[in-house]
Amino acid sequence: MKTAITDEFEPWEPERPQIYVEKGDLAYWAGAAMSIEKARVAAEVSLAHMLKYGGDLPDRREYLKLLREAEAYADRRLKALIVAHPTYEWARRIKGIGKQSEVFAKVVGEIERFGKFYDVGDPDIPYYVKRKPQEYRIVIGGEVQEKVGIFVKGIERVTMASKLRKYAGLYVDEEGHAPKRQKGEKLPYNGDLRMLLEGRLATNLNRAGGVWSQEYHDIRQRMEGECADKGIKLVPTPKERQCLDCGEVVVKKATHVCPRCGGTLSAKEEPEGYIYRGHFHIMVVRKMMQRFLVCLWYVWRQAENLPTPVPYAVKYYGHKPIDPWSMVDDTEGL
Repeated sequence: MKTAITDEFEPWEPERPQIYVEKGDLAYWAGAAMSIEKARVAAEVSLAHMLKYGGDLPDRREYLKLLREAEAYADRRLKALIVAHPTYEWARRIKGIGKQSEVFAKVVGEIERFGKFYDVGDPDIPYYVKRKPQEYRIVIGGEVQEKVGIFVKGIERVTMASKLRKYAGLYVDEEGHAPKRQKGEKLPYNGDLRMLLEGRLATNLNRAGGVWSQEYHDIRQRMEGECADKGIKLVPTPKERQCLDCGEVVVKKATHVCPRCGGTLSAKEEPEGYIYRGHFHIMVVRKMMQRFLVCLWYVWRQAENLPTPVPYAVKYYGHKPIDPWSMVDDTEGL
């Protein structure tokens, strides 16, 4: 193992004490990279505000520099580790992911972070997990306690592809609405994973112009036809919003607060029979990434010799099954 910050890293498996088992290096570095990124963004915003009003703090500049170095280090570790993952052979063949993508590595790492220890005899332990009980440590009430349990990996916990979509927040309720953040409530899904899939990986796939970009356009064309059949019109997303307190009209996108009085800005509510194009794009992206997760789930579980039951929609609704290996751009050697 090299300790200097360099690109020349090889996957490695560190020695660990028997009493404690981590979820895996990808899980650790994915979580670390996301935490560092949030701290880095906060530092950038703080420093930008200082500079805007004529101030400057050298210690914050140094702190931001260290955060950027730490984030770059974490990303390099992810790039090095992902090449040893069971899904790498499939993912590296897709335009938009490539041979060393820290975005895809973070996606995999966030799924691995879903792994957890169960008490011995817990009925939620999948039948195919045959590990022996082992000692581990857990923090309860601010104190570290030693317990005995059986570890179940993240991909083992998502016994169906639909469970992986739910964990990623890529689902809709009975009314067709995607889950939203509720103030004061814990998210029922992994918010970082959803952001990585919808906001970053989907963008990379679309820009690459490969098979998944074509999948996006196919889904969009089909959904546009469905909207037309229902009489729903697609219209441009309005730029402005209005303050609910003072009536100020605000065009700026990255704000939810009125610049005049600090009140709450109105949401962009769609009239009945209309869908904003920005919203429609997100709907198409969500559908595309749902299909991507099905492929990832199948490839990963097949590589781990785990059961891959037929998806519910295929079994009961006659949907066409997805072949993950047909959804790649580089078919050499297949």
